Amino acid sequence: MKKLLLGLLVLTQFVGQANSQSIPLYKDSNVVIEKRVDDLLSKMTLDEMISMISGLGFSTVPNDRLGIPSLVMVDGHAGPCVGNSTSFATAITMAATWNPELIYQIGKAFAEETRAKNDNTLLAPNINLHRTPQAGRNSETFGEDPFLIGKMASAYIKGLQDNGVLATVKHFACNNQETNRSFIDVNVDERTLNEIYLPGFKTAIQEGGALAVMCSYNRVNGQYTSDCKYLLSDILKNKWDFKGMVMSDWGAVHSTIPAFYSGLDLEMPKGEYFTKSNILPLMENPIYKEQLRDKVRRILRTMYNIGIMDNKNPFLSKYDTIKQAQLSLQNSREGIVLLKNSNSILPFDSHKIKSLAVIGPMSKAPDIRGVLSSHAVNTYQGIKEMFGESVNVTQSLGCNIKDDGILINKDNFKSEDGKPGFVMEYFDNQELEGIPKISKCVDQISFSWSIFPPLPEIKTDKYSIRIKGTLTAPETGYYNFYLIMAFSNMRFYLEGKTLYDKWAGQGAWTKGIDSVYLKKGVPMSCVLEYKSNAQSYNLFSFLWKFLEQNPLQKAVALAKKSDAVVVCVGFSGALENEEHDRSVSLDPAQEELIKEISKVNKNIVVVMNSGSAVVMNNWVDKVPGIIEQWHPGQEGGTALAEILFGKVNPSGKLPVTFMKRWEDSPAFDYYPGKDGVVEYKEGINVGYRYFDRPSSPHAQFTFGYGLSYTTFEISNLKLSANSILITDTLHLNVLIKNTGKMDGAEVVQLYIGQDKCSVDRPIKELKAFHKIFLKVGEEKTIQFTIKPNDLKFYDVISHDWKAEPGTFTAFIGTSSMDIKQKIGFELK
Repeated sequence: MKKLLLGLLVLTQFVGQANSQSIPLYKDSNVVIEKRVDDLLSKMTLDEMISMISGLGFSTVPNDRLGIPSLVMVDGHAGPCVGNSTSFATAITMAATWNPELIYQIGKAFAEETRAKNDNTLLAPNINLHRTPQAGRNSETFGEDPFLIGKMASAYIKGLQDNGVLATVKHFACNNQETNRSFIDVNVDERTLNEIYLPGFKTAIQEGGALAVMCSYNRVNGQYTSDCKYLLSDILKNKWDFKGMVMSDWGAVHSTIPAFYSGLDLEMPKGEYFTKSNILPLMENPIYKEQLRDKVRRILRTMYNIGIMDNKNPFLSKYDTIKQAQLSLQNSREGIVLLKNSNSILPFDSHKIKSLAVIGPMSKAPDIRGVLSSHAVNTYQGIKEMFGESVNVTQSLGCNIKDDGILINKDNFKSEDGKPGFVMEYFDNQELEGIPKISKCVDQISFSWSIFPPLPEIKTDKYSIRIKGTLTAPETGYYNFYLIMAFSNMRFYLEGKTLYDKWAGQGAWTKGIDSVYLKKGVPMSCVLEYKSNAQSYNLFSFLWKFLEQNPLQKAVALAKKSDAVVVCVGFSGALENEEHDRSVSLDPAQEELIKEISKVNKNIVVVMNSGSAVVMNNWVDKVPGIIEQWHPGQEGGTALAEILFGKVNPSGKLPVTFMKRWEDSPAFDYYPGKDGVVEYKEGINVGYRYFDRPSSPHAQFTFGYGLSYTTFEISNLKLSANSILITDTLHLNVLIKNTGKMDGAEVVQLYIGQDKCSVDRPIKELKAFHKIFLKVGEEKTIQFTIKPNDLKFYDVISHDWKAEPGTFTAFIGTSSMDIKQKIGFELK
């Protein structure tokens, strides 16, 4: 019996060894990742390694021989922008929630939708800091404070990567404006760079675990960031011990050897400099050869870490779900900031207000950014749907601003058989030849297919689409049409007349057709034809805008006969977006609208849609209520209606400072730069760090500020010790109580300042925060931990962080200026 058992044991070991040997080490999920990467690298040819360091449009180059898949990438700061997805609020709205737990759930939802679209890499989050309000991509980022940015970005990243999607932290570094972004040279001193503009990235990597970093377009101190060894190797890879991969922004590489040597791992979207003909000669140098191996190692390590080498996170089938819509709604609710509420004008009382005018250019257009949503609620809809017939809700444009209109939907379009909606005929060729491969009816034309076929039935990226039916205008007058096509080709015919025809060559990104006269209720034959662009993103949207005549006079007349007015103003996607900066104030037509409405109705609340601070000094004193809604996504109208009528208590807090005048900004004398250079001479004095100083002007609304419909009391501040050593940790307790008449949430904020120091330091800096929900009369104790790193500044002599002994003050408040409690302690 013993011999039999011994024989079976030997046989089992033999079979196990045989199976182990039959599976390559790099495919064995039981082996640690670094050994798998080593094994895979040893099997790759030089040509195969070179092919991996330049992109293939929106993916990396796959290796079929060795079974290496592609990293398939998609943009999406408000959700993956491929196909119809849930449209979440932009990152600045996420930051205004001050709720990392919520942001983790949003990151998870982004991962689910990304995987459902057959992608595995999201080109987000954007964590560049708000230096000025004008930057066109401010809405994609998390505000002006490096600590807040790092915490919110880390939650976002973990939500993505815990659920099988690679996060790409961008843009490294100092991409703080869109004006001349591709070439501007940012001159910034070492301390400011390390203390203000880099900590958000450091936190995202070391706490968030980000596995990919995208370098920026601009230069920093004379070098393009893709060429900057100080940023990419010395700091990112060496000092911060970043093990992931560094990719370029699209077309942001300007050299071969400097970029290769600096630490750039992947050139996107294709190889212009990291080509075989350029890289192969470098391989004679063992230093460059080892650098190539390191680049490929980092890419492979990233693939293993997110699980795509083992197919751990297979593509999902569901997206744009009810659950995700509810999460989007909660994001919008918590991100809305109540800035002004004189005489408690809010919440509106639906028993007293029987007529409400919703006025303004942002009143009827849902404010969604970057994502094409199959469902979106604008402000007018949100209020109207909440009250039905109990409140007479009316709407007026008030003024015209530059925008891309609103989507034409099934209410105004019928197919050839007379049914509401658009029948899309898909052809598996680019010339509409033969019979359609498939036809599908949709409610509106709003699609983003990226580089993929539009439907599973279409097996090629070279396809075409035809739509035929009748278009009927809801009002008589002039309309602008907008065709969004991302450089694809398109034809548009109305009543047999050609309004747009670009079927050959490169089309436009967006084509506007101005002032087309339509009669109310008269059906007009309409034909749309679309040809894919196999070399680029594929988008297809069909929008229009009614050019209301005398909009200001109509709005004033409506406001006069209404019990209350909600004025919806701000910045459309055409005014605030990538590739251009925007004004620091509303355009004059919107400011005039607010002033004129305020003359005829005192019950006025202004709702702002913007991606950063707005100067309001021309009208802020004329209105009793102001709400900052940011860019709230598909559920924005519902969330706003709930806030306006008190179904939800506002809890958002400003992640940026609102200044009274642009001239008050510390960057006023330096933005946007001249002769291709922008000087960051304000140094560390960015945002509240500047406005905190006694000699600085007062801010309109301070960082961390936001009103509630209830009140809170903060008391009983205690420290675990009065003095500590640099190796010690200090605990701080504070009691908070809801003393008002409504359940709600408060954000308790901890700031720390050093009383005296050998270098100029801010009065105080945010070091911790906690959002807490309390019922009426409820109280809880919050504990904060103060760590040694919270007391340090960046020392340019040692080129490292340093803490100086001395006295410090811990400030507890509900904004940077609204300090409720403070207490001192000593660092020995």
